[in-house]
Formats: sequence, structure tokens, C-alpha cells
Amino acid sequence: MILKIFNYISYFRYVAYLWGAYVAFPEIIERTNNIIANVGFGLFLFGIGIALEGFKDSDRKFTKVEIKLYSNEKRIKRMIVVNSLFQCFAVLFGVFCFNLNLFYPDVSVVILAQFRELGFGSLAAGIGGISLAKEQYNRFKAFTNLA
Repeated sequence: MILKIFNYISYFRYVAYLWGAYVAFPEIIERTNNIIANVGFGLFLFGIGIALEGFKDSDRKFTKVEIKLYSNEKRIKRMIVVNSLFQCFAVLFGVFCFNLNLFYPDVSVVILAQFRELGFGSLAAGIGGISLAKEQYNRFKAFTNLA
């Protein structure tokens, strides 16, 4: 019962993805003064959506694409490690954005606030990506137990 609830909660990822796209993509096309903050908020929403991917049921049936992907053990392990490294870089970038005033003390307060927003987004995307890597690892373990 609890697993079904978490599986249903995972569908809110689509809301987060659409909301993040609604916030971030118009800023990239038509730039405004709040581009850093809005892209940061969009990244935050994408990160929440990625984190909600981890709530999916890892015992569900495997698709043909997943069977092909998980049958190559070396490739999937490399993919999980590379994904985790990229997400750790995103977390470090978020920490850098939080501490921007240490590296650039002459930056205005407005820019610092916008970069903190970008830092929150990067941090959420990184943590969500690490959650997704864990989900991929759980799926791979479930696949190896079946085979």
C-alpha cells in the first residue's frame, strides 16, 4: 500500500517539469534582468521533479530498452558513476553560488541574491540527480536478481 502511494506521488514530477520549463525556458529565449533567478528557480523545479523520479516503483516490469541497457553490466555501472559525478558537480556549483561573495567581494547584493537562487536550483538538481542514480542502481539490482 505504501509503495503505491509513493508511486502515485512520483507522478507529480510531471507538474514540476512543466512548471520548471514554464519558468526557465522563456527566460532563455527572451532575456530579462531576472534571468539568473528565474533559471535558478526552473532548475530547482527540475531538481524536485528528478527527485520525485526516485519514488517510482523499482519492482515494475522492465521495458525492452531497460532490458537492453541493464544487460550490459559494465555500461550501466559506468553510467551511474558518471551521472553521480555530474550531480556532485552540480551540488558543488550550488555551494559555490552560495559563497560567491567570498570569491567576488565587489558584487552587488542583487546579483548575490540571484546567484543564491541559482545555487538553490543547482543544489536541488544535484540532489535530485543523485536520487535518480540511486533509483537506476536499484533497478539494475532488481534486473540482476531476475536474471
